[in-house]
Amino acid sequence: MFIITSFVLLSFHAQNTSSQTDQDHIPQSVKVAKKKNPGDLPYDGFYKNQVRILAYMPNEPRTIDFASRASFNALGKQEQDDYSPQNWGVAIVSDSVDYVVPMIRGGYFVLPDLPQARAEKAKLLFNTTTQKNFLKTAWILRHRDNAISYADFARSFDEVKQIQEKIKWYELNLRDEKKASFDSLKACFLTSGGNILLNDVPAKTGEQGRCIWLKFDPEQTKSNPMIKFVGELEIVSLANTEESQF
Repeated sequence: MFIITSFVLLSFHAQNTSSQTDQDHIPQSVKVAKKKNPGDLPYDGFYKNQVRILAYMPNEPRTIDFASRASFNALGKQEQDDYSPQNWGVAIVSDSVDYVVPMIRGGYFVLPDLPQARAEKAKLLFNTTTQKNFLKTAWILRHRDNAISYADFARSFDEVKQIQEKIKWYELNLRDEKKASFDSLKACFLTSGGNILLNDVPAKTGEQGRCIWLKFDPEQTKSNPMIKFVGELEIVSLANTEESQF
């Protein structure tokens, strides 16, 4: 995402509730007003971007949801996937608001609507070093019973293209979202040892820590096998193999 506006939405589908993470014991508030991080962001601007991108999402039923992700500045790719905040990962802080935003392991979150915080020009504070004026975005793949059809995998790319076509050329703050390209999915499991099967046969994949990558193969759409995730699945997102370490 480009400087002051990459943002996100994360309406995680009900079927993905198994990927809740370490948020069960998150505090209701956290005193972080004195925290210094060049990557702290204006809440109001990024929330407005989130609202706008929602208007570009395909109608239901769809295969993807939109999420924001912390723009880690000092962690490797595997360390980013393994990032699990202690107590809190991102908070919205203003004169009268001190709100901890639930964060999925790996730095994924969705901004809540807090009118008072926007009125008080609240900041998004991160409990890790992040890039200035920048948030990453992630397209989250919906799945059911730890599986997704290859046809829906293919459809997810089309849905992203639909969104990109709706983003106006002058919306420079969304230019990263408009130009992004994907060629694979990345399935991250709660622990190492996860696997991906195509109709119960091990697929050709790449591995990065506890995350498994599956590159899209147009030929597979002809037979439309079921993509099955074996293991305690946490989150599945679209990815680009050029960004992997294998």
